[in-house]
Amino acid sequence: MTCRPSLYLDLLVVVVAACSSSSAPSSVPPRPLYVANRGGNSITAYDSSAMGNATPTIAIVGSNTRLNQPSGVAVDAGGRLYVSTHTDSIVVYAAGATGNATPTATITGSNTGLSQPQAIAFDAVGRLYVANVVINTITVYAAGATGNATPTATITGSNTGLSQPAGIALDAADRIYVSNPASSPSITVYAVGATGNATPTAIIAGGNTGLIGPGAMAFDAAGRLYVANGNSLSLTYNITVYGAGATGNVAPTATIAGSNTGLNGPSSLAFYRKIVGAQHAAPLPNGGLRHRGARERSRALVCARPPRRSGELVSRRS
Repeated sequence: MTCRPSLYLDLLVVVVAACSSSSAPSSVPPRPLYVANRGGNSITAYDSSAMGNATPTIAIVGSNTRLNQPSGVAVDAGGRLYVSTHTDSIVVYAAGATGNATPTATITGSNTGLSQPQAIAFDAVGRLYVANVVINTITVYAAGATGNATPTATITGSNTGLSQPAGIALDAADRIYVSNPASSPSITVYAVGATGNATPTAIIAGGNTGLIGPGAMAFDAAGRLYVANGNSLSLTYNITVYGAGATGNVAPTATIAGSNTGLNGPSSLAFYRKIVGAQHAAPLPNGGLRHRGARERSRALVCARPPRRSGELVSRRS
């Protein structure tokens, strides 16, 4: 299929894809920017062009939703919304769901291996990856999994280097990046298809990295890794950037920090990409679409909030 897209989003905690037509109708409709509001037990969504004191276009809230301290949000290729919750579950909503919506599916139960799931992400074929912060695991589920589903893979064990995993992102090759904010902060990287007591293929860690409580992560169009850092005790918040394929005790290539940035407990990252030219759509690792042959320009989007509180969306150019 072909379209003439102008924009799409590629993000970690918030996973969105958007495509608009310059002359002919697009086969990929615009999708909103979803935000998990842990303190308010709600999911709000905003138009992709929203700025300032914007009113949500969608608000999923109410007793039917089964939302309980939602943390991670991801949208699959069909537009279905997946949300991780504090009650060891992943709830799924129909595309465009709003109000006191009942989930169309739930992943929960003793077979799932879920334990206070945090960040979630999709790979290129729709498998769901979940970071479980309490038990230091990454669980993977088949596309369309529901109910008391057994993971198709679980990364766990002393070799993994997992330590309170809080963020997860997959690069263009579907390598798995996990942020570990515990006492020795790190980013651990695993091979495609990794499972069991897998040793990382790379680790970003050390005093030069600038990592301080790393959480949400995202890749830009050039493969650079952006990491949201936060220390609520020292009120230190920043975004550190690493070159494609970075490993070891590597210094960031850039750091977004300071009083002008508006950063305050950054909890999720996104990229708003401008696509030039008519292209063929292909799946993105997060479940969205990549338009082959397009020239891309990226803007970083940061969803910033103090821990357990919702906040504002700020924009920085990459």
